[in-house]
Amino acid sequence: MTDPDLPTVSVLIPAHNYERFVEESLRSALDQDYPADRLEIIVVDDGSTDRTAEVVKRIADSNPARIKLVQQSNSGQIATIARARAEATGELIAFLDADDVWLPDKTRKQVAVFLERPDVGLVFCDMTTVGANGEVLKTTVFDPGEPDMDPVRLYTRVLRTNIIYGGSSMYRADLLADDPPDTLESWDWWLAIQATQSFATGGMVVGFVPEPLALYREHGENMLLGAGGAKLVNLRRRQLRFQLWALRRLNLDPLSPAQLLDVWGGPEWFVMTAAQATGSYFQSLVSISEEERAEAEQLRGQAQSARDAGDLRTEARLLFRALAWAPYEPDGLSMLRDAATRAAAAEATPHPLQGSRAFVVLVDAEDLLAGDEMLLEYAAAMAGAQAATLAIDASRLDSERAVARLQELIARCGLADRDDLDMLAVIGSLDGAQRHRMLAAASARYVRVHDVGDSNATRLPAWTVDRLAELRRLADADGYSARR
Repeated sequence: MTDPDLPTVSVLIPAHNYERFVEESLRSALDQDYPADRLEIIVVDDGSTDRTAEVVKRIADSNPARIKLVQQSNSGQIATIARARAEATGELIAFLDADDVWLPDKTRKQVAVFLERPDVGLVFCDMTTVGANGEVLKTTVFDPGEPDMDPVRLYTRVLRTNIIYGGSSMYRADLLADDPPDTLESWDWWLAIQATQSFATGGMVVGFVPEPLALYREHGENMLLGAGGAKLVNLRRRQLRFQLWALRRLNLDPLSPAQLLDVWGGPEWFVMTAAQATGSYFQSLVSISEEERAEAEQLRGQAQSARDAGDLRTEARLLFRALAWAPYEPDGLSMLRDAATRAAAAEATPHPLQGSRAFVVLVDAEDLLAGDEMLLEYAAAMAGAQAATLAIDASRLDSERAVARLQELIARCGLADRDDLDMLAVIGSLDGAQRHRMLAAASARYVRVHDVGDSNATRLPAWTVDRLAELRRLADADGYSARR
């Protein structure tokens, strides 16, 4: 008896003129060691002019109710997969190209990951590369220790170029809910980007089975592997067009400036391989409109503002966006590299609030030194607050003088021996980048007089003595998420 808790898996097989391979591919889906009544197989024949549809019909007739064949006029790979997706009813969806093969335990092992982790949205596996006649060319796609499953590093890798291939993957059906962009080049890359972006930002989890559970076939008719000359240039043009669309719009916040540079290696590789195919580096793969150049110019202006404010990560991210809008700008890449170098240098220095707790209350030393009551009231309200640190910004004062005056203040207030209050002082001048890091890590400001302009400038809520009870509740709130 079939376990009623097992999900139904829809296997989507797009096929076009694959008479030579489709039978082996289809039988590998039928031979999965997974309950037949939980495995839905859908083949969409995209206007084949050979005997592909006849082969599928013959196998379907000998396996009643297991295979659904849909025939359509030739519409291309993207439309074919969209049609297969529309026919699917399973909770999980897996793609199987009509020239590839699954090992018998692929479905079972990938479903097991979904059952173990309800937050998993995508599971992929390693693959073995074979030739047209099934001869093994490479036992695994990934080298030992790869892929790196750190969420941000995996997202970075997939943005550069896809490593989560269609035949290796299984997805929750709701990941396929959104319509793809018009520039879509490949379904597997689009879905991999969506899943890894969510993974990198704390959403759905991406799982990996470190075994080759599928055979990826290399042969002269492959869309990519058999491409050369004008065919390769056209392919690279479509890939680059889609990638630039994605890089202009996707969430890049998790990526460091160095990772942004790594991602840009993808577009550069597309351009380089196209140039090699034509023998000319003057080959332009995409045209850039005046509106797109204007968007890039606006982003570069915003990047300069971010740099002036000391926000070097944002500067790099905005310059990366500008490059995605206008990739042929002569100084675009050098500007991004310079910004990434500055950001890396700034982040290599100690953090101004190093050692602080999750909830940082930032107070200006001059405010605090103007009278004892401000520190006394804070000490009374925040006594025993386990998550809070009072960070005293003395960076604009003479260092020796600031240390002496703060020590005197703490002694007068009787706080020298209090271990239920966590306080630190930022001593010594800060450059723009360090000041930005300090403000970005803080949770709130403690001020003598409420100044709306100051709060807006720092993007931090400001609290005065009369509202310390509210500040304490916020610091103690269950599930408080630190901004750092």
